[in-house]
Amino acid sequence: MKILIVDDEKQFSDDLAYYIKTLGHEVYNTYTGEQALDILKNEKPDVIFCDLKLSGAGVLEGDDLLARIKDVSPKTIAVMLTAYASETTQKLIGDKGAFKCIYKPIRLDEVVSTLKELEAIAEKRNS
Repeated sequence: MKILIVDDEKQFSDDLAYYIKTLGHEVYNTYTGEQALDILKNEKPDVIFCDLKLSGAGVLEGDDLLARIKDVSPKTIAVMLTAYASETTQKLIGDKGAFKCIYKPIRLDEVVSTLKELEAIAEKRNS
């Protein structure tokens, strides 16, 4: 699958991108919502892993980006990443159309199981 990772914590983003590449996926990696929007428009990734709060990384926050995904890349499935676990956060993410939220600190086994779920969805779409 083509996967886009967006997180303003550069080391985290780079490490997650490296790990997902080792699983055999094509990975795009960026640190701002604005760059992510360009990649969404041009590459149409299957999945986006996006931090909810892209503090200081640009004008476009993760929740704003989530709201725009369907307009620029309708088939892209959004998985949000956040350290802010709350019912309000979960509702916000769900209302804006995210498939799932993974809470930081993330566990790699949760990333793997999420990717397997998404691969199954992608296979159904393509058949």
